Amino acid sequence: MLAPFASVGLLGACRDVADGRMPTPLAFAQPFRPATARTLLLRLGIVNAILLLLVATLAMLLVPEPPGGEAPQSLQEVPLQSLLVQLLLYLPVMALMWFAPALTGWHGIAPAKSMFGSVVACWRNMGPMLVFGVAAGALTLGVSVAAVMLLTSLITSRESCRS
Repeated sequence: MLAPFASVGLLGACRDVADGRMPTPLAFAQPFRPATARTLLLRLGIVNAILLLLVATLAMLLVPEPPGGEAPQSLQEVPLQSLLVQLLLYLPVMALMWFAPALTGWHGIAPAKSMFGSVVACWRNMGPMLVFGVAAGALTLGVSVAAVMLLTSLITSRESCRS
């Protein structure tokens, strides 16, 4: 529910940098100051939380967890089908929420109208959004695999030192 506040705060810090000012943690408090923006951002956060719950519920119904419910022990055990279903279900929510916090927090636009504007902006910028998505996905995947490999090597080397 606080994600829209964090988004507006981060954008405020970026605006400070663009204006040549040093960003401070107070930038994250800025969205809480005006009462009207605070109320609208809270409504947007509630909508976001509800949509995320719907996505998680639909994903569980479409691809149930394997019996046992244990965490995967290797990359081969990661449920890729479940992750892909969640990603596909989350894409419309992401389009709704991509620009909505800035429209609501900075311009006082009602949550429904700002979410519509966000979808329109995402649609009009589909090419750059696709490039960004692929780059962010590749970076996330690369960093995740590198972290898992590093942790696995540290754990196995620590176990071999003990024996």
